[in-house]
Amino acid sequence: MTTNKTDAKILHPELSFAIVGACFDVHNELGRFAREKQYADALEERFRADGLRYVREFRLGDSRNVVDFLVEEKIILELKTVRFLTTSYFRQIQNYLQQARVDLGLLINFSDIALQPRRILRISDSHSQSFVDSPGSHSDPFVDSDGPIRI
Repeated sequence: MTTNKTDAKILHPELSFAIVGACFDVHNELGRFAREKQYADALEERFRADGLRYVREFRLGDSRNVVDFLVEEKIILELKTVRFLTTSYFRQIQNYLQQARVDLGLLINFSDIALQPRRILRISDSHSQSFVDSPGSHSDPFVDSDGPIRI
């Protein structure tokens, strides 16, 4: 099944905008050389101030997998402070999305000079669902991104 890009639906646009905005604010405040915990602490304060419901360090079932944030029970937010995002990080968040049965994940690398949030869509078991989350999005089913991916 092919999807007409004009028919594509963006998942949780307002919530995504709020989360990404908070990430940009925190990145501007702390810079790119802080520790992941510092970014998470600052985001937690921001989410609380914005009235967003979230769970921090959410354990997925009986696994040892721990999601950095589950926001409004709709979006998994995974934070990184690494030189480059590798495919293992995209696979990790896809695994989290599958386990949690959440459709959208945001992968944020705070070590980037300019923050480049990555939207990752949960791959449907039936593959009949579109992988497109926004018009003009990346064709890779693991990533919905308008920027280059450094792997």
